[in-house]
Amino acid sequence: MKLLLLTARRVARATAPAAASAFRPVSRTLINARWGPEDGQKWFGFDGDLDAVTEEGVPTWLQSIRNMSTVEEERAARAKAARKAFHDAKNKIVRVRKLDEKGRAYGTGRRKTSTARVWVKQSAEPFGGRIVVNKKDVVDYFVRDTHREEVLKPFSVIEKIGGFDVYCTVKGGGMTGQAGAVRHGIARALQNYDPEYRPALKKAGLMTRDPRMVERKKPGQKKARKKFQWVKR
Repeated sequence: MKLLLLTARRVARATAPAAASAFRPVSRTLINARWGPEDGQKWFGFDGDLDAVTEEGVPTWLQSIRNMSTVEEERAARAKAARKAFHDAKNKIVRVRKLDEKGRAYGTGRRKTSTARVWVKQSAEPFGGRIVVNKKDVVDYFVRDTHREEVLKPFSVIEKIGGFDVYCTVKGGGMTGQAGAVRHGIARALQNYDPEYRPALKKAGLMTRDPRMVERKKPGQKKARKKFQWVKR
């Protein structure tokens, strides 16, 4: 079998007479043909039979090129995975349990303008945990059910409701901001108590501080978005 290889040869058109010197020479590309290597010769790295085909009818030379590209892709994928594993191992943060002399874990939480300092400790009795906020029971301090649910959310995520005693002090802001700050502090304290709680808490979004703040009042307006009543005259 002979392969038809195409080569290009540039041929310039003869220039026009002096009377037509305003016209520029034009070049054309003519295609010449010649026969390529015979059977059995090496062609693009393949030195087998160019007429052979696989069981599916695919030429063996084409299958060889496909296999070469697949091998290169797999090699690149393995190299990328190895680099990622190396960087992950290099930048991995080892978290350890942090307890004070009383067996408590500490965490600081923030929300809006509120700041909470939280200590958690495993309760002596199952489902006997208490939550004290500013020397008051959580039920007495947070009157709304939504605020209480906000405080209990970290325990519901790790399925440990009633399993810890919580003592916290919170200041600044209103009830909504304080409830969010206590929730954030409890989540951080639970992470320090047992680092295995971190994946579930982080997946639920409890480890990240809520960055939203009240929008400032604008000059020439009544509030942040509200405008003064417009008067025509």
